[in-house]
Amino acid sequence: ARSFLPLLCLVSVACALPALGMQLRGEALDSDYLAHLMWARHARDAGITGVVSRTGVVEDPSIFYPNTVPKPLGLLFVLAVDSTSLPAAHAAAQLLILLLMILVSGTLVARQTSSPGPAIFACALLGLHPAVLVLSHSGSPVIMMLLFLLTGSLVRGRASMVFGALAALTRPEGLLYSTELCLRRRRALALTVLIPVSLAAWLGLNRLMAGDWLWSAREVRYVIEAMPYPRPSVLAYPAVVALRSLRVLGPVLLFALISSFRSYPWSWSSVANLLLLWVSLALGSLVLDRYVDLAMILAIPWAVASVFRLTTRLRRSLRAAVLGAAFLFPMLLWIPGIPAWDFEVELARRLDRLEMPPDGGLIAVNELLVPRIALANDITDPVGRFVALDRAVFERRDLGELGVSEVLVAVHPVYLPGLTRSFLEEQAGSIEPDTLLVWSGR
Repeated sequence: ARSFLPLLCLVSVACALPALGMQLRGEALDSDYLAHLMWARHARDAGITGVVSRTGVVEDPSIFYPNTVPKPLGLLFVLAVDSTSLPAAHAAAQLLILLLMILVSGTLVARQTSSPGPAIFACALLGLHPAVLVLSHSGSPVIMMLLFLLTGSLVRGRASMVFGALAALTRPEGLLYSTELCLRRRRALALTVLIPVSLAAWLGLNRLMAGDWLWSAREVRYVIEAMPYPRPSVLAYPAVVALRSLRVLGPVLLFALISSFRSYPWSWSSVANLLLLWVSLALGSLVLDRYVDLAMILAIPWAVASVFRLTTRLRRSLRAAVLGAAFLFPMLLWIPGIPAWDFEVELARRLDRLEMPPDGGLIAVNELLVPRIALANDITDPVGRFVALDRAVFERRDLGELGVSEVLVAVHPVYLPGLTRSFLEEQAGSIEPDTLLVWSGR
């Protein structure tokens, strides 16, 4: 694989060009990334204590934004990138992470197949994959965690443990994957350090930022109740996972992965991850497509290597057809993905131009939109500046008594739940909502 490294570097740069094109079309970092950026700036200026919540309470629509789990490495990462003060630093950082992930994936495939062809195939697939590009464009920590896990499986010795630890600090499920990495590398002793340190980082960050060791767990459950996101039922979850796996990998790569699942180095942690998502769904939590996508995208280098091995003895024309199907099926995700991506880009542009009320009045808005509005107006502490619209409606609070002067809505199921829509249509009173963006469904 080392002999192919210069070629793979060039290929990876070329395969990252679609992501660059998306960034040039418009920046659309998601609320999770922007919330961490807002918290990081506040922590830099005023200290980290009480950045999210000062009392550990979750039922106050005037101070808690947004509904995301504070992530230890995510907070440090956005703070480091922001400290450079370079133009488009955050977009450039996401491009670099994606480029490295593509390069590492290609190197893993080259190591398994001893051939540059399959490696180039994997790089091209990841560089054009709709789920991968949308996650990268939004600044999702999923891409960073995938980079750490893939690098951890590529390198040897203690370095692999370091990347496993970084994955465990990037997203909560990272601890599952890093545990399997330690066990497969026969470094069970490392778990005696990894597990307590990781748990302490997550719980300690909650205590510092929200005043409660378990604030994130309580917050997530409350938010899902107050802001009813579209989510699968517990009984439908297995079908949802199967369908999403088929969409992300396509039937050819999915079959290739299943056929070689015993040799897949992330087998049990991927299964455990999907099972824990099922349990969390039953306990009232949320399961989004990107939570399932993580396990599927991680498997792509091994699925690509497997499909090339399985098709070695096929006739050239038949092999080309199978490989073509393996590449094209995941691209079907672009059909529903482009309208959603266009919506987010346009919404971001309008939010960036939004100014706070000059009289000091409060804006009531879906809390996922608060970080971008706050950052556009140089606000790092949203307390007393916004009201979480959906929570206020759920708690039957009077918007006028809360001091709301403007209500902003984005007409989209995620940003305007049915209960909030009904409230605005029937009970808003003298407060006129401003439709920030109507999604045409293009």
